[in-house]
Amino acid sequence: MITMNEPFTTIIWINHNSRKIIETVIKAIEALTKLNFTNYEIIIVENGSTDGSDKIIEEYLKGLDSAIYYAYKARDFRAKYCMLVNTDMIIEPEAIKQAINFLELNKHVGAVQGIILRLTSEYDEIDSAGMMIDEFLNRIKLFRGQEISDVLEKIDKPQYVSFVEGTGPIYRIEAVEKCHQRNDILYIPQAFIWYLEDMYLGLLMWSKGYASVLLPIIFGKHYREYSIKRMKKELLYVQLRNDVAINLLCRNRTYPFRVLRIFLTLLKCMVSGKKDKVRAILSGINLFLKIKSSFGSINLDNAPQIKCTSLISNGFKTCFQLRGKITTP
Repeated sequence: MITMNEPFTTIIWINHNSRKIIETVIKAIEALTKLNFTNYEIIIVENGSTDGSDKIIEEYLKGLDSAIYYAYKARDFRAKYCMLVNTDMIIEPEAIKQAINFLELNKHVGAVQGIILRLTSEYDEIDSAGMMIDEFLNRIKLFRGQEISDVLEKIDKPQYVSFVEGTGPIYRIEAVEKCHQRNDILYIPQAFIWYLEDMYLGLLMWSKGYASVLLPIIFGKHYREYSIKRMKKELLYVQLRNDVAINLLCRNRTYPFRVLRIFLTLLKCMVSGKKDKVRAILSGINLFLKIKSSFGSINLDNAPQIKCTSLISNGFKTCFQLRGKITTP
C-alpha cells in the first residue's frame, strides 16, 4: 500500500479483570510498542478490575520507555483517527499503518477493521471480520469460525459492512463528531457493551454518508470475551435490553414488524410472569428514549443490509419469534 505522512492517532486499550490471562495481556501491550507506525498515543483505561490485574499492568508500564504510561488518561485532540484495542488482542505490527493509509485515500470511509484471528485456535480461525445486518436487524458475524485459507477469495479486497466490530476498529474522528455533533465521545455513553455501541455508531455513520469497511489485512489475534464470559446472567439481560433499544432506534421498511414483535414479547412475558425479561424490555424502551433524545434515530436507507425475500411473510414470522428466510449477501 502507498506510504504517506502519518496522521496522529489515538489508541485506546481497555483492561478489565485479566489476571488469569496476564501473559497474553502483557504480550498485547508489547505488541502496541512494536508497531510500524510512530505518530500515536496509547490511552490505557482501567475498567474497574477487582482481580489485581490493574496493579500488575501499572507496574509493567512503569518499566517501559514509551508513550503509553504518559498518555494514560488524556486524549490528544489533534488525533485524526481513534482505534480501540481489547485487552486480549495482540495486534500485528503493520496493521495500523495499512489501515490509516487506506483511510487517508478514502475520505468517505468513517470506520475500518481488519481480519482478526482467534488466539486460542489451533488453526487460523477467523474471530472477527466485520458485521452485516439483515433487514430485520439480525446480526451476521461474517466468516466467524471459518479457517482463513478457506475464504481468502471472498476477502481479498476491501468490502463494505454494516458496521465494524468493537474488538479492534479504527474510526475517523471527523466522522464520529459529525454523527454525534460533539467532540467528547466516541460511543454513546448510555450503553457501552454488547453491540449497541458499535452497531449504533456504524449504522449512524452510514446515515451521515460515511461507510464502514472490512480490510483484507490481518489485524491481530484475539482471545474473545474472556472478561465477560463469566457474567452470563447479566449479559442475557443486557442483550435483550440492547436489542430492544437498537430495534426501536433504527428505521427501515421492517420497522412496524419489529416494533410489534417487541410489544408482543413484552405482553407474553408479563402474562407468563417472566419478570427479568419484562424489566429488560422496559429498560430497553427507556434506553431508546434516552438515546433518541440525545442523539436521534437512524434511517437505514444507506446502510448495507441483507434483503429479505418476502417482507410480509418474514414480518409475521419475526413477530412470533421466528427468523425469516433471507437472501445471501
